[in-house]
Amino acid sequence: MSEDKVLIKRVHDYIKENRLIVPGDTVVVGVSGGPDSVCLLNVFWELKSRLKIKLHVAHLNHLLRGPESDADAEYVEELAHQYDLPVTITRSDVTAYWKKHHVTLEEAARMVRYQFFGRVAREVGAQKVAVGHTADDQVETILMHLIRGTGMDGLRGMLPDIILDEGKDTEYHLIRPLLMVTREDTEAHCWFNKIIVREDMSNTMTHFMRNSIRQQLLPLLRSYNNDFNNSLLRTSHLLTEDLQFFDEYIQHLWDEMVCCQNTGLVIDTNKLRSLHPALQQRICRKVFQCLSGSRKDVELRHIESMTGALLLSPGKILSLPQGLKLAVGYNRWFIGRNPENWCPFPSLTGEYELCVPGETSIPGWRVIATCQEGARRLPAGWEANFDYCAAGSRLIVRGRREGDVLQPLGMAQAKKLQDFMVDARIPRLWREKIPLVATPEQIIWVAGWRIDERVKVKPDTKEILNIKFIPVPQS
Repeated sequence: MSEDKVLIKRVHDYIKENRLIVPGDTVVVGVSGGPDSVCLLNVFWELKSRLKIKLHVAHLNHLLRGPESDADAEYVEELAHQYDLPVTITRSDVTAYWKKHHVTLEEAARMVRYQFFGRVAREVGAQKVAVGHTADDQVETILMHLIRGTGMDGLRGMLPDIILDEGKDTEYHLIRPLLMVTREDTEAHCWFNKIIVREDMSNTMTHFMRNSIRQQLLPLLRSYNNDFNNSLLRTSHLLTEDLQFFDEYIQHLWDEMVCCQNTGLVIDTNKLRSLHPALQQRICRKVFQCLSGSRKDVELRHIESMTGALLLSPGKILSLPQGLKLAVGYNRWFIGRNPENWCPFPSLTGEYELCVPGETSIPGWRVIATCQEGARRLPAGWEANFDYCAAGSRLIVRGRREGDVLQPLGMAQAKKLQDFMVDARIPRLWREKIPLVATPEQIIWVAGWRIDERVKVKPDTKEILNIKFIPVPQS
């Protein structure tokens, strides 16, 4: 078997091993005109009947190299005609996109290109978009991630199959069938088949990070280890196997603690809090993948702010990337784009007289009141201490009323309850459901937020009243 046939067989086996294509798929092949993408197209042409697929060629003219870019587009169009394949060629001003979105030129080109692939896939009814990334691209990508700072996912490098969501209720699989072959292999394949390819002169410009890594860093690393590429790829392969196990375990945890709703996600923070920090972070990263289809713009600081929210009181709202917000409930998080519309508290109507001391059941809550002498423990959240003599035993739980006032702990003057709730940033839709503990004369506690200054425990307090709210799951 010739080396060229060996390459085709290797690609075929890799496609089967990674389930990149199923019979009946329409595959959009991204062709730039260089040896990698042209090799990919030729290999797919050879395998078309065996794989039982339809092919569609796509080329984006980035308008970055003037006449050379136009010549690339003409070349790809002629190549598609030679194979008798349908082709879509579009021009896009990547420079304008780059200036508008404040990303690197390389990133702008990639983003515009993938948006283009998504449109073509949608228009032709394709399930897969194939690109010509090789093992050399994989090595360069891993080094780029390492230089910029990365975790295990970055060291794993590019995956053979990922799902991209380009909006409009459309998603497609981006597949990389050449990740196991080298750039040298693709060039040899084109030479063997007498295919003249286009050369992109911008690949020699070292002010692009990938080019600098290819031309400057990699030769230096190979001077220490002539087999450096394969060594790095073996590391990537080992990490991929570890992360596959990790991802399966994360999915198991996810199914136990996350409930998906139309408006977002509800997460059981008791279960999340019990996990190792590394697992907590993986769950938080998966949130973005689930709600936005991407972890783009998500940095370690965002993940750390989410795990830090495990210590926040109910009612707090945290802003996250991609327009998402996290609302803290009692042992629950709600994450979505309008968390203010979700309230973690049950409806509260009427008045409920508290048994002091003792236990009282009200809709959604168990309220436990105990009296103790000399205790000075400082509770927080849904538990509070009061001077029993000042608070008394004639206590009720109710919702807010017009004209309610409170003298918040630490303040010298009373203020309207409405103003307090606004200042405390309690979402508007939550305010009617927050339990208020009150005497016949005044509110003594906005449960979960603040007690009244006039009933606080003082140095001369002889007996302390402790009140605790415990949520009761609603059927």
